[in-house]
Amino acid sequence: MDYFVPYHELTSLQVEISSACNLNCNQCFKHIDGHKSGFFPVELWETRILTLLSQLQDIYLVGIGEPTLSKDFIRYIKDAKKAGVTVHSTSNLQLVNEMLADQIVTSGLDNLSFSCDGAREATYESIRTNGTLDNLKKSLNLINEAKHRHKSLLPDLILNFGATKRNIVELHDVLIFAKVHHVGTIVAFHNIAYFPELKEESLFHEQELSDECFLRAKALADKLGIVMLFPGLFSQPIKYVSADLYCRYPMHYLYIYHDGRVGPCCMDFPDRYILGNINHHSIEEIWNDRPILQLRKTLKTDTSVTCRFCSNHSKMDISDPRYLFRFNDCEEYLETLLVNKN
Repeated sequence: MDYFVPYHELTSLQVEISSACNLNCNQCFKHIDGHKSGFFPVELWETRILTLLSQLQDIYLVGIGEPTLSKDFIRYIKDAKKAGVTVHSTSNLQLVNEMLADQIVTSGLDNLSFSCDGAREATYESIRTNGTLDNLKKSLNLINEAKHRHKSLLPDLILNFGATKRNIVELHDVLIFAKVHHVGTIVAFHNIAYFPELKEESLFHEQELSDECFLRAKALADKLGIVMLFPGLFSQPIKYVSADLYCRYPMHYLYIYHDGRVGPCCMDFPDRYILGNINHHSIEEIWNDRPILQLRKTLKTDTSVTCRFCSNHSKMDISDPRYLFRFNDCEEYLETLLVNKN
């Protein structure tokens, strides 16, 4: 009972409204064994989510897939906004036409994140397989035109940049791209190698170059008036300060997969913690059931390896390779890197 949390303290929800995607990026979680493509059923939204909206502060309508593929995407945004909830989503922005841009703006969506991993077509398109930089530019222009047409400041645009050896030198130009397209925030991060074939792409192997490019980009971001977040430098890694509870996510937040399974957060890939299924139980029943109580206890008494090396910006010590390499049977590779590091 020490780890019981009153239901009303569940104030943030993430719903994977689509686990299908129109792109085929090689670093994507969808390539992890067991992934299935599908869409969150509107019936589950009506029976499990709709009544919960009134107690939420935030809802994230995104998972592994592309949200705009869901025919109910705009409906879900409007339902949440009607309940007074702040709504976030993320898209690859390859499927936006004038009608969808208009719907996105008039729906009231608060924040829209998108990925841009290169300023050159060749770089972008080698990472965002089946996407084009030209489509991204057209989509951003359509959204900004709709915002102007409706005299709306929303949605705030947030650019996500997954840094690797292949693209880090283009981060400076990506910032200029962001300014041109009225992006207010850039979230830069190191791509985590969930697959062995990606391990040599990691900037763990080019630490001086990484630090140099991030420092240069941060100086430009400040000059351009863009907020830039990134997980520290290899030369000055973030050091997590121990707290009473290692992570507070399970105290106020749940992640719901497209098929109704419930997890603790969007960083648990590949799905090591499953806390329940809303096809069989209500969210209220799951909120203080045995699996989540055990997880809360673990986070306070004996943090698991999965959570200990979380990729959350505030915890991620990038100088430790255990944060950056997560592929199956990577222990021998990690051991080599740790020995060389020390």
